Amino acid sequence: MKTYFRLLSFAKPIEKFAIPYILFTIVAVVFGTLNLALVAPCLRRCLSRKRWKQFPFQFF
Repeated sequence: MKTYFRLLSFAKPIEKFAIPYILFTIVAVVFGTLNLALVAPCLRRCLSRKRWKQFPFQFF
C-alpha cells in the first residue's frame, strides 16, 4: 500500500489535467456517436438500390 501511495504522489502534477481530460473525452464520445448516428441515414439513402433505378443506365 505504501508503494501505491508513493506512485500517486508522482501523479499530483497531472491532477490539474485529469478533470478537463475526462470532460473533453465524454464530449468527444457524445459528438462521435452523434456523427455516426446522423451519417447512417444519409449513407442508407445514398446507397439504396431504389435510388439507382431512376438512372437510364446501371452503375453496378
